[in-house]
Amino acid sequence: RVKYEMHKDSSKPVNIKRHNIPYLTNYVFSPKPNGIGYFLFFDRYGVYYMNETTVKKVYNPIRELYGTIILGEHMPNGFGNGNFKNRDIYLGYDMLFFKNKDMRRFYAIDRNKQLYIVSKYIPNFKA
Repeated sequence: RVKYEMHKDSSKPVNIKRHNIPYLTNYVFSPKPNGIGYFLFFDRYGVYYMNETTVKKVYNPIRELYGTIILGEHMPNGFGNGNFKNRDIYLGYDMLFFKNKDMRRFYAIDRNKQLYIVSKYIPNFKA
């Protein structure tokens, strides 16, 4: 049970932290800044934003990342008030395939360690 239940009649909510919700060990929280949802797809012809209605080439091919598919959002105007404000960025939050390897069977924390490799090749990519 969530410790918040112990305080449900109180005006003091409990923060979401591991020690307050012990079964969160295999879960990941990621920001949802309400951009345009796209898969970021890498192949030998280029790098593409793809969703149900759009396929848009955004970069030339990156050989080191062929076969990579990332779920995320494109925010052409950035988000927030900090470093990402008024910047064209792609926020990747789930690595589905990495260099043709299916990552979906791994825990999100392990899958997403690969996201930082992508940021070395694409300047507006944030994990």
